[in-house]
This record gives sequence, C-alpha cells and structure tokens, in this order.
Amino acid sequence: MKYIALLFALLLGISSAQQNKPAAKDIPAAYVKAVSDKNLDAFAALFNEDAVFNDLGTINRGRSAIREFGGKIVDFQGKYVTREVLVNGERITWLFNFTGGGGGYRLRGQGDFVLKNGLIQNLVIQSQR
Repeated sequence: MKYIALLFALLLGISSAQQNKPAAKDIPAAYVKAVSDKNLDAFAALFNEDAVFNDLGTINRGRSAIREFGGKIVDFQGKYVTREVLVNGERITWLFNFTGGGGGYRLRGQGDFVLKNGLIQNLVIQSQR
C-alpha cells in the first residue's frame, strides 16, 4: 500500500517535502509544537524562503531571519493555548492565549497566517483587546 501512495505521489509530481507539510488547519499547532519543542529547524521549515513574520510589531523578512528570531521566542518559555482556528483557503486566523516569562506575561492574541504553496508566506501576531 505504501508503494502505491508513493507511485501516485510521483505521478502527480508531489515531492516528499510537500507531502510532509501540515494541512492548513494544522499550521498553528505545528507552530506551537516547534516553539514548545524548541526546534528552530521545524519552526523555520514552516515558512517560505521569502516569508514575512510580524510578531507584535517586530518584523522579520526571510526564513533565516525568522529562524534567528524564533530563538528569542523559544527562549521566552511560554505556553500557548489555542482558542480557535479558522481556515479560509490559504488564510488562517488563530486565536490563542499565551502565558510566558515565568507566568508574568499574558497575551490574548491573534495570529493571521497567509499561506503560499502550503507554507507560511506572511504571519502577523497581534494582541487582542
């Protein structure tokens, strides 16, 4: 059975990297997992090479800059709790609560994702009031 799936993937021109991309609805969970696991490679792999990431006004352009900034995110040692994920094609709205910095920092947040080819092209994290 595994060989049949591989054959279909080859016939359709789907690379193994494309097969391993999370579904749109799972992108926020993959983001949280990469941050929680402190896995900067997995974090960066969610983004396109020319992606833009705006985290509360701090803007990073390109996968390598986003990966470097991801180090600051994982060092903050926080916990995300997803409230809701809304998917509309290649646009995702992620509503979450975040507690970090030893529990002293709390954020009721929203992440707005735009995907391109199954990866994050643009991500804006902002506070909800």
